[in-house]
Amino acid sequence: MKMFVGLMVMLCIANVQGVEVTGPKSQAKDDALSVAKCPDGSAVVKCKTILGHVQTTCDGVYVDPKDISKCVAVNSGRGKGVKAQAVCAKNVEVENPCGGGSHVPSFVNRHSRGVAPSVSCPKGYKQILCNGRSPWIGRLKGVNADGTIGNNKPCGVKGCTERNWCEVTSVCEIKDNESYRDEVCPTCDNFVCDDDHECVMEEDGGKERPVCQLIQLGCVDEGVCGSGKCVPVGRDDYDCDCDDHFVFDEVDGKCVPEEVSVKGALSAIKDDAISTAKCPPRYVVTECSVAVSKVHSESDGAYVLPDGGNACVAVNGGAGKKGVVAVATCHYQGNAEIYVNLHSRGPNPSVSCPKGFSQILCNARSPWRGRLNGQVGSNGVIDNSKPCKIVNCTDRYWCEVTAVCESDVHEH
Repeated sequence: MKMFVGLMVMLCIANVQGVEVTGPKSQAKDDALSVAKCPDGSAVVKCKTILGHVQTTCDGVYVDPKDISKCVAVNSGRGKGVKAQAVCAKNVEVENPCGGGSHVPSFVNRHSRGVAPSVSCPKGYKQILCNGRSPWIGRLKGVNADGTIGNNKPCGVKGCTERNWCEVTSVCEIKDNESYRDEVCPTCDNFVCDDDHECVMEEDGGKERPVCQLIQLGCVDEGVCGSGKCVPVGRDDYDCDCDDHFVFDEVDGKCVPEEVSVKGALSAIKDDAISTAKCPPRYVVTECSVAVSKVHSESDGAYVLPDGGNACVAVNGGAGKKGVVAVATCHYQGNAEIYVNLHSRGPNPSVSCPKGFSQILCNARSPWRGRLNGQVGSNGVIDNSKPCKIVNCTDRYWCEVTAVCESDVHEH
């Protein structure tokens, strides 16, 4: 018999799952033990006596509380010897389903001794074995003749005393990942993600469960896109789903108003003749300049139409022999106040943008030759690095300036 048991142990080492191990027969005396020992790194998943009868010739069976690999059967004062038999399974450390990089055992065991001993499995585990034992005959009501208590019942016994105590042991197996999480970490409070991930609740099969997702830094600033929705791309990048009439500017990384270029018709070749570049509906001028003829010598300058800001006007001068063409860039304004336009006329016209806006265009015009000399570019534009103003005009020989200002929120 000993040779047979040794053979089974060797077989168990080669293939641990579901292997049966039988302990040697105990001596025929009270409290004598038979131990069925699983290989190192294994756990007892079934434990019973195959010789002796609990309640008469056997005091019961238990899994060693200090060693989950041992199944122990106990002979009673009336017994002629008992034999413990175990089924072994490899007790591997598995990755914690709640994350964090830690590991948990596949099997754990529980033990209780007293007047009404009872054990239950920790959250995330299910009972697969329950055994009972008492040195006193008649105390193990509800325990089967082989020393087991069915897994469909609570793992416990009643009717014992402080002197005539009883004990129960159980073995618990880890549940599948989904069930484990549902019991141990059903929310993000106990669910651990890697440093570059964050926990979020997502619906899975009609139930909200925690999952780890890559922390997305591109859309941390919800207003990064301006007039559009931020769309995460990888960990750090983003794209923008822009609103109608807005386009994504890859340089600035946000949605900017859609732009169109407009040219006016060539003006007549006479003093004060105009060329008008008009924007489409709901668009406003953001750039305005004179083409064909030069300011100072042939053109009186350019301005943005003060009423609505949707047209760029170039003015031919008395000395203009070729006419002028107004050239404009228009951006979508819609109902939002993205752009505002300003106008001033007089001996020293000057404008400045309101708080929260920045100047993006300044034009100047004067019907009197020489008044704009040295202050305005030959295309009718004053550089935005300079104040939008003209000096040295008079009430009779007036000058005028117009400016377009862009909201700092939508600046591009």
